[in-house]
Amino acid sequence: MQRGLTTMTNNKKPATTVGTSSRRQILVGALAAPLSFSALQNSLALAEELQPGSQAPWPLWALRKSGQVVYLTAQTPPRPTAWSDTRIENLIGSCGAIWTETRSVWRGNPNTLVRKYGLNLESPLSGSLSGPDYADVRKAAEIAKVPLDSLEPMRPWLAASQIESAYFKEKGLKEQGTAERVLLSKISSDKIRHASEFDAQDDVITFMGEMSKEEDVQFLQYTVKQIISGTAESERIYGAWANGNRDPATEFVAEMKRSQPSLYAKHVVGRNTNWLPHFTEMQKEAKPSFVIVGIYHMAGPDSLVEYLKQDGWEAKYLS
Repeated sequence: MQRGLTTMTNNKKPATTVGTSSRRQILVGALAAPLSFSALQNSLALAEELQPGSQAPWPLWALRKSGQVVYLTAQTPPRPTAWSDTRIENLIGSCGAIWTETRSVWRGNPNTLVRKYGLNLESPLSGSLSGPDYADVRKAAEIAKVPLDSLEPMRPWLAASQIESAYFKEKGLKEQGTAERVLLSKISSDKIRHASEFDAQDDVITFMGEMSKEEDVQFLQYTVKQIISGTAESERIYGAWANGNRDPATEFVAEMKRSQPSLYAKHVVGRNTNWLPHFTEMQKEAKPSFVIVGIYHMAGPDSLVEYLKQDGWEAKYLS
């Protein structure tokens, strides 16, 4: 989901664009081995002291189970200015793997996947939506400068992705400046493994394409609502998060649960649950792993952090 949830990247675009994401060296040499949480805090605090005048530290969690440490942080949306947190950027070098929601690789033909999972030539988009929902699509398309007619052959989820991709471009919001892209730029592929919740873009499109009609429409509602709300609302939520205030993100997730319950069940509850086996896999790594997920996977009672606690992970908030 875009902005706070599923990440899709467009390094290789099919004829029908699939949308962008959303969905963010060694600090201390000894971090390659498991440390106590107090030692981790001291190391991170020292790094912050060595960066006078730096921005407020981006929220970061250290998770510990059976002697292994995994770091967890939230992705940022595309913004005019690139995300930066030297403390976290330096920490990446001590990790053996970085986990993101997906990677910008394809196994198959993107056009074939889009035709199979993203188009509905038998029923136009306008015929799949209620009057109010279509009015919101019209408004969001105008903001993003997307011709309304071009969306008609698309399923709701693909139309939402297309509008959002155009919106980011129209507003000059650069994906390469997200926390994920910045941190990925710090890794050397022969030293740090890049792993993902979805192994390839093919899996993301299949996941989206297998949504029910209700989930499909609710994904569009979720996306166009954020576009209509504008960058100021997004910045309010992310700005609060950056300063350690998770309330606005938690309120957003609660509203999603109320307004788009089917989408919430699939994309928040379902996907957060599906992350747990990956964390079990991370326990086998010789070095710590680093995980970046959308901000709305990190807020509320069904957050990934809460699920990990229930799964026996000790979680420490380091910022």
